[in-house]
Amino acid sequence: MATAFGTIAYASFLFWEKFIEVPEIEILYEPDKIPDLHRPQYDIFDERGKFARRQYCIVVIRNKGEKVAKNCRASIRRVKSEEGCFAFSKEPKPLQWQHAQFDQPRDIAPSGMETLLFAFAQENYAVEILAPWCKYEKENAHIRAWAATPRTNSEIQPRWHLQDGFCQGNFEVELTVYVENGKPVSAKFELRISERWSNLQMKRLN
Repeated sequence: MATAFGTIAYASFLFWEKFIEVPEIEILYEPDKIPDLHRPQYDIFDERGKFARRQYCIVVIRNKGEKVAKNCRASIRRVKSEEGCFAFSKEPKPLQWQHAQFDQPRDIAPSGMETLLFAFAQENYAVEILAPWCKYEKENAHIRAWAATPRTNSEIQPRWHLQDGFCQGNFEVELTVYVENGKPVSAKFELRISERWSNLQMKRLN
């Protein structure tokens, strides 16, 4: 009975949704067309108090609907990594909006856009892991990039959050954007981590 009621309620929602103004979220990533937006480099102060550069991958979240998308949040989770690689733990992790403090959500106006920090690698910065699982390195693996969580992005030493880091190789990850008054939207990407920080690459898969 409960299942039948839930099915009827969802079917009713789908019917009435056509007549209700709702936000409609879209995930955009076009680094070949707009590299300065999607693959920028920013200066930060490193743990020695000196300038260092970070290579970011950034996605754009656009609201195509006719109503404000309220309290939008986003998360990243690992879908697949290379055989034998255990970097970047599987649980979903929050991502940080570029123009928000720490883990604050964002409202997105109709026809508006917000930029979401996705991943970054830092100049002359890698953390050795005492585990020889990486097929790209002869001895121990190194964490060379991080998901742009509020913790890793706000600290000059992301080494304390190794569970949010990627070693060299290719990782399939999923981005999900949650909206308080709308449907969540997801997209899958392949992150390509190389030995050189500025070669951080990302490709959309769907």
